[in-house]
Amino acid sequence: MSFEFIRRKEGEMSQKQEIRHSNVQVSINDWGHLVIRAFDKPEYEENCEYGREKCEEKNGTMICETFPKGYCKCEYLKKIRVDEEHLIVFDKATTDRIINFIFSIRTPNFMKQLLENILKGNYNLPF
Repeated sequence: MSFEFIRRKEGEMSQKQEIRHSNVQVSINDWGHLVIRAFDKPEYEENCEYGREKCEEKNGTMICETFPKGYCKCEYLKKIRVDEEHLIVFDKATTDRIINFIFSIRTPNFMKQLLENILKGNYNLPF
């Protein structure tokens, strides 16, 4: 799934930015803001808490080993989430306009059919 941000300014070429992810989540937060979240399956990378260097004290001297990325196998190795996601957050006024628009284009017959299907169990509820 993807969406585009298009910046248009009179007398200039439009600038487009396409955002592409495999999943999209739509929700309304507790402030009444509509949120669209685009994301992929989480990706993790193993990283040492101490960077790519492991230091130990031997005979009163600090000896440090530098490891190539992904090589360190010490006890401080942690999996860190490295994927990215994009969020579009609408303010409450814009959220209300979007919701009102959606309900204004739905006919009463559609809502009646939707309620009948829910009651018959022919519709999967998101909760």
